[in-house]
Amino acid sequence: MLIKTKRHFMIVFIVGLATFAGWGFYVYDKNKNSASDKDILFMTDPSVAQDDLQNKEIIKAGLNHSEKKVFDNENISGMAKLKKDNTAQVLTTLSKKEGFFEVIPYRDLELYNVNTNEQLNIIFWADGRYIPSALDELNWFMRDWRINTVTPMDPDLYTLMHNIYDEVDGKEPIHVLSALRTPESNEILRKQGYKPATKSQHLEGRAVDMTIPDVPVTEIRDEALEIGVGGVGYYPSNHFVHVDTGRVRRW
Repeated sequence: MLIKTKRHFMIVFIVGLATFAGWGFYVYDKNKNSASDKDILFMTDPSVAQDDLQNKEIIKAGLNHSEKKVFDNENISGMAKLKKDNTAQVLTTLSKKEGFFEVIPYRDLELYNVNTNEQLNIIFWADGRYIPSALDELNWFMRDWRINTVTPMDPDLYTLMHNIYDEVDGKEPIHVLSALRTPESNEILRKQGYKPATKSQHLEGRAVDMTIPDVPVTEIRDEALEIGVGGVGYYPSNHFVHVDTGRVRRW
């Protein structure tokens, strides 16, 4: 009888121990998953999608190398908004954080369109690649404003503008006087008494007439000539410089 009692006690003890261990593992696993979900939620804007874990992976799959660095390294709320359609603006915002872009090379532009009064401050190139969403915004900004026509501009023109601005000691944004021009816009100018070039680089989306209010026009011209990319036209009486990515020439 004593042996049976001991055996019964041992069985109850083992079953109880196993039950307790199983419950403990469940609590641990639940807490671990909860902590993980909390971390993901901290990185995710709930308005983007209901399933935060799945949303993070979907978004991350669509990012390029530099964008993934941002997504993985920056512990800030709302990073799930870093999608292809607004990558440029997110990067531009993050670039204002001290030291953020010390390890990621980038190019940006701060622009003002004198014809439309529009302003744009945007990173258009990062970690060796142009950012498609940024190019879309720049192409709209540089559109033929007379008839609101958009044509993809030469991305190298944006790099040229960035490089010029980077070399001058300017504090004001680049002022854009003219960028894309269509044949229809040229016809409007002719009727107004102007003589626009029929084979202008403006028609090809490869030129911009620009100035920087606090920088002498001569300095802008000299820096453009020093860079040695495309054409450089000097218009001191109208206070602007024409630059393009066509063949190298000057006037």
